[in-house]
Amino acid sequence: MRKLFAAVAAAATLIGGMVLSASSAQADGVAAGTTITVNNPQVGHTYTAYKFANFTSVTAGEGANGSKIAHVEITTESAWVNVVTAAAEAATGASIPAEYTQNPAAYVATFDAATLREFADALTIPTGTSAAGTPLSGTTEGAASGTISGLTASSWYLVKDTVKSNNNDVQGGPEAIVATQIIDGNGVTYGEFVNGLKADAKQNAITAMGEFNAKATVPSAPVKTVTSLTDCAANNNTNTKCTVRVGQTLSYNVTAKVPTDYASYDAYTFTFTDTPGTGLTVSSANIKVNGTKVSAVSSITITGFTNGDLVGNGSAAFTVILSKTALDTVLNGKTATNNYYDIELTYDAVVNESAENTVTNTTTVTDPSGTSEPGKVEKNVGQFSIKKVGKDDNGGWTTALAGAEFSIIPADDDTARRYDANATAETATALKFTEITGGNKGSYTLNADQSATSGVTSALATSSDSNNKGQLKLNGLAQGTYTGEGNQGTASQFLPTFTVTVNADGTVTFSDLGNLDLVAGDATAKTATVRNVKSLTQLPLTGGAGIILFSVIAALLVAVAAIATVRIRAVKRELQA
Repeated sequence: MRKLFAAVAAAATLIGGMVLSASSAQADGVAAGTTITVNNPQVGHTYTAYKFANFTSVTAGEGANGSKIAHVEITTESAWVNVVTAAAEAATGASIPAEYTQNPAAYVATFDAATLREFADALTIPTGTSAAGTPLSGTTEGAASGTISGLTASSWYLVKDTVKSNNNDVQGGPEAIVATQIIDGNGVTYGEFVNGLKADAKQNAITAMGEFNAKATVPSAPVKTVTSLTDCAANNNTNTKCTVRVGQTLSYNVTAKVPTDYASYDAYTFTFTDTPGTGLTVSSANIKVNGTKVSAVSSITITGFTNGDLVGNGSAAFTVILSKTALDTVLNGKTATNNYYDIELTYDAVVNESAENTVTNTTTVTDPSGTSEPGKVEKNVGQFSIKKVGKDDNGGWTTALAGAEFSIIPADDDTARRYDANATAETATALKFTEITGGNKGSYTLNADQSATSGVTSALATSSDSNNKGQLKLNGLAQGTYTGEGNQGTASQFLPTFTVTVNADGTVTFSDLGNLDLVAGDATAKTATVRNVKSLTQLPLTGGAGIILFSVIAALLVAVAAIATVRIRAVKRELQA
């Protein structure tokens, strides 16, 4: 047993360098020091206390009515000596001093807040040790607090946070080290830390004994949504996947939580870290927090931008850092719910030419307790391919043809207006693209500026490259319906048209393929295969084309027969004359 000054006793509840004030307040019918209050308990979690040390021989010290403790003794529970020693050595990275080998909890009481946090993470429960009191479980959604009851005053506890997984208890949150209220020999209860020093960050500035914040592990993942004025109408204002185009502006909204007790910290920093994926360009000019432009709040710092822009690549991030003063500004007038304020980050991003398949964006938040899991949202980017083939020497359609040209035109009013607010299906013109890789590779991305006149083309040629000869890949299209039109490009008597629909989930469907069997649509591969027919005899002999071919032949035979009949009759008349 070892006597420790009040500053050491203060460390025993994850708080360093404090003294204790006298208090006699306690809920009616409940003995002082016999409960631990769990603030913000999580639904489905169980909080169980295990006693590992005792506080004894409390001696009042200076202050009015002896309200400050001069010293207190700490005794380690015998079954816990080995595990407390092991956790203490793990936390410090060194052997426990010799004078504490029989009473390691007294050594732990000398730790600062950061080391005590490491100790809590490393502390395990001795084999065969039973829980103390009655655990807290079965909390309801949104409960502000709950109680672990039936405990002993003047005691030091490890509180485990567990959840059920496949009928087994697994860790639901970090362990907490909590002291119940301390009672001296005269029955005076000491239960509050004073003099302004703050708690371990994991406890969100708790200054009272016998309670802790269960939700102070790390911040919850922010909720992220994205909308657009030209978004898919049915999915607007939701997180539902939707297909967008190159050049489209997306508005992002990130909602996170700030604990109300941030105000009790001497210094407090709250940070949004946002990582735009490849295909997104974010401007710093319109970033707002709770509706206020960050440029208008001097105590908000933003990083990660070059000349006002960040071109996303999936790893580069920008940060919005709010000091305590900044939080005071943006949270002024806001109402808290369940001890948390909502804080909202908004900004715009433009889909750029590097977008392919999807554009993804993630955001984490960081406060003194740690960094959250990411909030994530994504939008689909429309794409499909065209393949031009001709007949091979064996009569099959396997010869890939380079240089075949196609145009893509919006086929209905809604699609046309995603590119030009005043356009209709009747006035829509072929979309303009930029070649992605150059050099006859056959890959094109939609040009963000459809009014551009240089560096763009609407005549899209299939590749001459040996790796993808005859293929044409189109990227960056919005959700909608399009007409694909074959241009001359290669020698052909038939220039087919077809319809392709880019759906909200990024899939495509092909329709209106004609009755000559010149176009085959593969929705899985997102590819329309177009046959290059140079003459009537190359039309397929089955399906609609076969019917047409045989109908033509039949018509020709009928015509020949008619001519022959007329000729025979004429000859017969001449012979009879």
